[in-house]
Amino acid sequence: MAQKEFTVGGKGAWTVFTVLTLLYLINRADVAIISVALEPIKQAFGLTDAQVGMVPAMVTLGMAILTIPASMIGDRWARRKGVMLMGLIWSLFTFVTGIATNLWQLLTARFMVGAGEAGYITTGINWLVGSFKNEMRQLIISLFWVGGQLGMSVGMLVGGVLVAMYGWQSPFFFFAVPGVILAIIAFFLPDFQVLKQKGEAFFSREFFKDIGDLFKNKTYVLAIISQLFYFFFMFGWMAWSPALLMRAYNMPVQTAGQITGLLMLCLLIGSPLGGFIADRWQKSNKNGRPYALIIIKSIEIVIVAATLWFMTQSLTIFIVGGVFMAIFIGMIAPAHITIVTDVSPLRLRATALGIGSFISQITGATLGALLVGVISDRVGGGALGIQLGIAWMLVGSLLSIIVLCIVPRFYPSDSANTDIAVLARG
Repeated sequence: MAQKEFTVGGKGAWTVFTVLTLLYLINRADVAIISVALEPIKQAFGLTDAQVGMVPAMVTLGMAILTIPASMIGDRWARRKGVMLMGLIWSLFTFVTGIATNLWQLLTARFMVGAGEAGYITTGINWLVGSFKNEMRQLIISLFWVGGQLGMSVGMLVGGVLVAMYGWQSPFFFFAVPGVILAIIAFFLPDFQVLKQKGEAFFSREFFKDIGDLFKNKTYVLAIISQLFYFFFMFGWMAWSPALLMRAYNMPVQTAGQITGLLMLCLLIGSPLGGFIADRWQKSNKNGRPYALIIIKSIEIVIVAATLWFMTQSLTIFIVGGVFMAIFIGMIAPAHITIVTDVSPLRLRATALGIGSFISQITGATLGALLVGVISDRVGGGALGIQLGIAWMLVGSLLSIIVLCIVPRFYPSDSANTDIAVLARG
C-alpha cells in the first residue's frame, strides 16, 4: 500500500503542540521544585553546600549521559512511543524522590528523573519542527520553550507553598500524576514516518556517517561550544536562587519559592521576544540570529554582575535585577536551538540536538550547579558564598560570547539545508 503524505500544519499539528508543551511544562516543574526544596533538604539530611549541590546536578548528569542514545531513538523510533516512555520514567522517579530517606536514594532518584527527561526536548522539537511549516519554526520552538519556562515558575510557586504546608516531599508527589496522564495521551498523537532508506537497519552505517558529518559543520560545533559555556551560569543561577534569597534576606522557603517563581514568569516574556528579535533581524541580515545572541548575552552579563554586587543593599535590587536576568535568559535558549536546527538535516535533527545537549549538560549544566556549592563551601558558605559562586560562573558567559563571535563566518552557508517531505507513520 502506498504511503500517504503526512499532513503538515492544521489541527493535528496544534494537538501535538498542545500535549507536548503541557508535558514539557510538567517536566520543568518536576525539575524546578528541587530548587525550592534544596535548603529544607540540606537541613533534613544534614548536608554541606557541596553535597546538596549534587542533588540538582544529578538531574543534568542523568540527562547528559542518556541524551544521545535517547535522541537517536527519537530519530529512529516512533516519536509517540519514545515520548510516552520518557514521560512515564521521569514521572515515576519524581514520585520516588519524595520517598527517599537518605542522600544516595535522593541522588539516584534525581539521576533517573534526568535519565527519563533525556531526549524529550530533542525528540519533541524534532516532532514539532516536522509537524509545522518551515516559516513557523522559530515561533513554534519559542512557544514550546515558553511552556517549559512556565513550568519552572509553576514548580517554584506551587512547590514553595506545598513545601511550607506539607514538607519538602509533597510537591514531588503532586507533580508526578499529570506527567503520567500526558505521557499516555502522547502515544495516540499523529506522528510522521521515521526517515530511513529502504532496507536500512535501525542503526545503520549510513546513519552514523551522517552523525560524523555533523562535526564537519562549523556552525554546529561552535554553537554547541558556546551553549556549554553559557550553561555554567544559567544552571548555577537557577539552582541556587531560592537558597540565595533565604540566606541573604533571612527569608522563609515559601516566600523564596514565590519570588523565584514570579521571576521565572519573566522568562515567558523573554522567549517570544528573543524569537521575534532574532527572526526580524534574520530577515534583513543573514547572520541576524547569531548577532542577536551576542548582544543579548553581553547585556545580560552586565545585569547579572550589577545585581550580585548591589543586592545586599536591598531586596528590591535583587528583584529588579532578577526580572531582567529572567527576560534575557528566556531570550537566549530558543535562538540557540534554532541555529542548531537550521544546520541539522531532518533525518537526524533530534540526534544533533541530543549530542549538543549531552556536551552542554555533562559540562556546563552539571558542573555549574555543583561548582557554585563548592565555591560557597571554600569561602565559608552563607549568602556571600553563593554570590561568589554564581559570579565565577559569569566567566562561562563571557567565553560563550567569544565563541559565538566566530559563528557569523560560517552560519549563512551552513544553514542552507533543505528539509525533505515527511510521511505519515506506517
